[in-house]
Amino acid sequence: MKKKALALVLVLCMALSMLPVTAFAAQPKPAPQVGTMMVPRTVGELETASVSPNASSYSVTLTSSGRGEAELLVSSPAKVGSEVYFVANPDDGYLAEVHYEGLSDDALVYVGADVVGFIMPANKVKLTVKFVPAQGEEHHIAVFDNGRGEYALSRDYAKEYESVLLAIKPDNNAAFKPMEYVWCPDATMFYLFEEQGVHYFEIVMGDKPAQIFFCYKYSSDPIQSYVHGGFAAVTTNVQYAGVNDLVTATIVPDPGYRLVRAEAQSSMGHLVTELTPIGGDKYTFRVHPSTTDIHVWVEPVLNNVTVKAGVGGTAKANVTQAKIGDTVTVTCTPDQNYRVDSVTGAYGIQDKGNNVYTFTMPGKAVTVNVTFKNIYNPVNLTVETGLGGSAITNVTEAKQGDTVTVVCTPNEGYRVARIAGVKDLVDNGDGTYTFPMPDEPVELKVLFLRHENPFLDVNETHFFYDPVLWAVEENITAGLTADTFGPFSVCNRAQVVTFLWRAAGCPEPSGEENPFSDVKAADFFYKPVLWAVENGITAGISATEFGPGLACNRAQVVTFLFRARNAQLPEGAVNPFEDVKETDFFYAPVLWALENGVTAGSDATHFSPVGQCQRAQVVTFLYRAKDLPMAYDLHFSVEGEGTITLSHTAAVAGETVTATVIPAEGWLLDRVWCENGTELTQVSDTEYTFVMPEQEETVHASFLFPEEPPVDPEIPVEPDPTDPVIGD
Repeated sequence: MKKKALALVLVLCMALSMLPVTAFAAQPKPAPQVGTMMVPRTVGELETASVSPNASSYSVTLTSSGRGEAELLVSSPAKVGSEVYFVANPDDGYLAEVHYEGLSDDALVYVGADVVGFIMPANKVKLTVKFVPAQGEEHHIAVFDNGRGEYALSRDYAKEYESVLLAIKPDNNAAFKPMEYVWCPDATMFYLFEEQGVHYFEIVMGDKPAQIFFCYKYSSDPIQSYVHGGFAAVTTNVQYAGVNDLVTATIVPDPGYRLVRAEAQSSMGHLVTELTPIGGDKYTFRVHPSTTDIHVWVEPVLNNVTVKAGVGGTAKANVTQAKIGDTVTVTCTPDQNYRVDSVTGAYGIQDKGNNVYTFTMPGKAVTVNVTFKNIYNPVNLTVETGLGGSAITNVTEAKQGDTVTVVCTPNEGYRVARIAGVKDLVDNGDGTYTFPMPDEPVELKVLFLRHENPFLDVNETHFFYDPVLWAVEENITAGLTADTFGPFSVCNRAQVVTFLWRAAGCPEPSGEENPFSDVKAADFFYKPVLWAVENGITAGISATEFGPGLACNRAQVVTFLFRARNAQLPEGAVNPFEDVKETDFFYAPVLWALENGVTAGSDATHFSPVGQCQRAQVVTFLYRAKDLPMAYDLHFSVEGEGTITLSHTAAVAGETVTATVIPAEGWLLDRVWCENGTELTQVSDTEYTFVMPEQEETVHASFLFPEEPPVDPEIPVEPDPTDPVIGD
């Protein structure tokens, strides 16, 4: 049974006002009673006795009945002389009668809020709690209906001879006759009146709980629909209709199916009439005197299968058309020196080996895109400091596993400081370096630095040796003096943002607005500060102060660097540091720095975020991060009603991004596109992928709301008073 609330609350309240005031008066919660309505004495604490560890134990039992809660607060058995407590909490309008066996008459003591205690005697104790009405017993009223209308009771409990008001309202399409379809065998019921479709009754309670039964009947049975041969959505403008009513049905086959025919049949399965099309997916029929069922037949349709192959090979499907559920096979044939790189365009494509791929045909046309990749990938090399020397490779392209040799020729006074862009590099000690070619293009960068080190406080044994010389070579910083670098001097905020700005190529700030009173146009850090604020690297220590002279700690430096690279928290990153919590602002920057080798922490389990950052540490962080890819922001825009969800908020160039596009209910997807012309590949009904370009990108989607043909007006039918009662 489901209880519902009526809309006509005001009418109900008016009727309730006619009943005696005492019938609905709230009963105050009385104090609990003990024994046969006997109140025990109340004290501040129990008169406890010393309990021997070897004292005997006896059982304590508690049972209850009626409307309230009773609970024993100690375990049974209890030791003789120990304190025993229990709760006797009656519902509103009820009292607690406590009966006990094995205790003296004054043993029970109230200790507060319905809690009763006593000292355990040397015998069994049996407690019985009965919750009784404060003034006469109230009985529950239960209502049972067939779910085709609404009802409301003035209250759910009443005493003998008290009156309760019942209001009943049938559904719009239901018929209801009060005296014939409402009965209450355990109480006296009087029909009062009907107003605005709501029927009112007075129930006079007897000496037991009451059950009220009522039901309604509809002018016809529900219209049922059945689909054969596939799947389709069938809906009607009404759920119930009378004889000869005109019903409009909407029939929408699932993708991959088409409608063959639609009929309205009687409950015996005999043809009544074919549904009449009125345009689009709308059909009409008139209700038969017998129960009317809608039967719809659909069949799968053939959709085109198109295969497109890129440069480097050919591809062909085993069929050019297929129906939903068919298995389609695509066979790829790469050209010499090429291999299959990707097969996309259909959901759930499986690689069966030997360049054979299969997928299950959906309910729409499919275009499979096959790309091929040259087995020989390019090998590109650049020299970061042109004055330092030259470098060449023995090949300009190679296949996976080939040995590639890099020949480096430093200029006089220079040396090879670093070769980045490849793993497993071997220094042969003669100016040549070799590595095995991976299965992807290689971008090599060779860095030459001066042999001559002008700084007395920097030597080859220091971890910051190459970073310091690189920073000086790139004009990121100079020494404190001609022969001292000051590697252990603490960097302040002005120095850190200046280092970052110079490492980024000294970009000009886009604006001249300076909100900071402690940053002047003549300061060396003026442009770096404006650039850092514009790019979200830092916002100052307040709205009007930047704090240029304040020392920077390790957490702040890696956070500045993280924001300057527009980096993201690495997927699956593990945090080994006890002093770095997920709620810290530097959580993601620290894990990014750890994942990319920018820093390893002060030890295996500590990062030391508040430790002051020294000049040597700052330039080392910059040196290690200089070859990390830059991430670009991702955005989306929606026209109409629907949603776009992106797998990334930012991504590096070459990273695959997934966009999930879902129209709102009743809307259709028009098209999906990228603002900068980046190619999208559909991989499922709602998912699209693209490769991130070297710039910010925005994904757009437009949704359309289809126009629906007008619906014929419903013809009302008066209920037949002779129809039999229809229950659940």
